[in-house]
Amino acid sequence: MKKYSLVTIFILIFAFYTPKAFAENQTSDIRGHWAEAEMQFLINKGIIVGDGNNQYSPERLITRAEFTKMIVASLGLTLVSEGATYQDVPPKSWYYPYIMTATVNGLVEGVGNGTFNPEGDITRQEMAKIIANIPAVAALSGNQAPVSFADSESIDEWAYSAVQLLASTNLIKGRTDNNGNLVFAPHASLSRAEACVVIARLIGILNPNEQPVEQPAETVITTTDYSSDFSSVVDKQAKVSPKVDGAGKFLATADLVAYYVNPNNFPSTSPEFYQFLKLSYTPGLNAAEINENLLPVDEGNPLKGTAEYFIMAGEMYNINPIYLIVHALHETGKGTSALSKGILVSSVGGNPVEPKVTYNMFGVRALDADPNKYGSEYAYGEGWFTPKDAILGGAKYIGNGYINNGQDTLYKMKWNPGNPATHQYATHVQWATAQAKRLYETYQKLPSASKYFDVPRYVNQPASSPLPPGEKQYAVLPGPANGTKGITVGSVNLRTYPNTATSANIITTLADGTSMDIIGQNGGWYYVTANGQTGWISGAYVKLIDELKVQAMSGSLYIPSNPVDESNLSSSENNQLYTEELDETGSVDIESNVQ
Repeated sequence: MKKYSLVTIFILIFAFYTPKAFAENQTSDIRGHWAEAEMQFLINKGIIVGDGNNQYSPERLITRAEFTKMIVASLGLTLVSEGATYQDVPPKSWYYPYIMTATVNGLVEGVGNGTFNPEGDITRQEMAKIIANIPAVAALSGNQAPVSFADSESIDEWAYSAVQLLASTNLIKGRTDNNGNLVFAPHASLSRAEACVVIARLIGILNPNEQPVEQPAETVITTTDYSSDFSSVVDKQAKVSPKVDGAGKFLATADLVAYYVNPNNFPSTSPEFYQFLKLSYTPGLNAAEINENLLPVDEGNPLKGTAEYFIMAGEMYNINPIYLIVHALHETGKGTSALSKGILVSSVGGNPVEPKVTYNMFGVRALDADPNKYGSEYAYGEGWFTPKDAILGGAKYIGNGYINNGQDTLYKMKWNPGNPATHQYATHVQWATAQAKRLYETYQKLPSASKYFDVPRYVNQPASSPLPPGEKQYAVLPGPANGTKGITVGSVNLRTYPNTATSANIITTLADGTSMDIIGQNGGWYYVTANGQTGWISGAYVKLIDELKVQAMSGSLYIPSNPVDESNLSSSENNQLYTEELDETGSVDIESNVQ
């Protein structure tokens, strides 16, 4: 068997390939794909080709013959036309020279009984074995610790050392199963995208000067149509207690809901448009740029230089790494929190454990009662004993809730257009737009980062939905009792809407003891009429006055002015409403005679 040194392989790669110009429209079905950069790299080098219609089928499974050709082409091996024979590899087949070349060089072997199974899908452990057979790869020094994939025991013995070598050299990183576990899936078939990623990493390891070239930053906006009528969506959302404020105190009106639900209100030039940014994995990010422009750079900061971990976490768990970073920066106070710096845990749930320092970069399970205690104990149980562990593990936790369940934009997390008024992240109507501004500010620091947006569109969606003024944003809910009266306790401002943060909404100042009619309420405030003017007043400055209401449903109701003088009767005619304030004992004296 002919042996190739690392230097020889470098020379062969340079001699065999020259970069090719590549038209932008040729990558139509890999645009925005998680393996776009690696596939583009191999397309430019001529290692993979499309079907002639700009389609490269990244998710199609790759055959043993196709993968063998990719390996031979990647190493720049000289093709041979003879060698070992396989019953199912005829000399006139397109893959004959590639399989012969790979066999002669000791890279591949048959599946038994003199066959190669060229048209069969290649498994992930077969892929690992082939790459580990490359002399330059076999010569790499790898960590000989046991493979840490959750399904390591299912790797066949003949492939275990190959998987171990490739994992230790980062040629393979595993995939995420349906439960969010990092697995290798040794018996699963390999997709074209996965094959391209491994081959691109292989070339980068064999020749550090040969790396996938990140594509120029691009902005891709797609629109997804939903079958729900816009007005029905607003109606549903208005019935699930949407809040005007972040504290969740005041219920919003349907008009305010309509403003935030309507995607047309947020043009692509606005920071709020980033509520439509795809939070699933985004390829082509530059780790050096992120470390320099986004993450803390001061010595000792646990987030310094961790861009590679965020990108790895994003790839493993299908999450936009920039979203993860924004989340981590917010939760850790830019790497200054105790949870991010590391907390020594010696007991969990009151039970002693081996003392270890734990990290929690996303505040996972850091309950308000004692964030450091609960957050660090949860990290201990998850095995987050390094910043890398905490980033990877936290990303898995974040992805499972919304992003990997189809709600992969801030807008979808808030409004869930696929099933409105269900499984929504927050009640605050401005939650998505507020978070979007943080994403916008972050992306301004990363000029090379591509952005992918998904904008929803409903049936009969209006061109715009106006933002109601402040007084029309707060719902007027039924008062404690329809028609209840009250008096002010102390001097207090009557406002156009229930907010004390501004003086611009003050209508007038009511003196102590001013009487009022209470129309409705919202969040501890009353909507009242006082001194001929209507507005909002804080419930803390209102004393309610209970009333007795009597209505003559038939005939006339006679009410004496006092209980001992029946000569002075007032009459309440049929269906007339009579109101009397209760005294301090909660009673009123009325004698009646319905005629």
